[in-house]
Amino acid sequence: MSDAFQVEMERRDCERGLWWGNQVVGRALRHAGEPDRWAAVGRDEIPLPDHSAEGADRFYVSAEAALIRVRDAWRQRAVTVSEVFGEDYWIEPRHAAGVESLWLGRIHLGYIRPCTDGTYEAFTTNDDRIEPRAVGTRTHPTREEGLLAVRGAWRTHLRRILRVQPPHSPR
Repeated sequence: MSDAFQVEMERRDCERGLWWGNQVVGRALRHAGEPDRWAAVGRDEIPLPDHSAEGADRFYVSAEAALIRVRDAWRQRAVTVSEVFGEDYWIEPRHAAGVESLWLGRIHLGYIRPCTDGTYEAFTTNDDRIEPRAVGTRTHPTREEGLLAVRGAWRTHLRRILRVQPPHSPR
């Protein structure tokens, strides 16, 4: 695959997770009772069919073949960069989940979800809700403000785990 991806066996020998950074990008799932039939699913649990042969079904002959399909689907996703964040940050729409994820290189920072009123909810990569700064509101007024809240929550998390103090704070 490459050194960027990590494979982990999950649920005994029936599942393999493919990881990129701190996020699973998909899985290979063994078909019940059949060692030579593996399904590939994306991280949104959507099956990734085998398009390599005419009339092929949604199964692969090995876990490795299914994981290669997962890797290829991951590489083909539609991502963008934003002038607000710069090229190191990128945004990935995950249509099946109804969210947009914010990444910093290989690190998933969190995601935003649009609300019916045109505002956005923001969440950390661990699905913890990020409350807006404005008192009395439950959502962020714009997409960019939601994404900035995700980035801010990540920076706060980094400062906490690295025990970094802002330059103006007494030690």
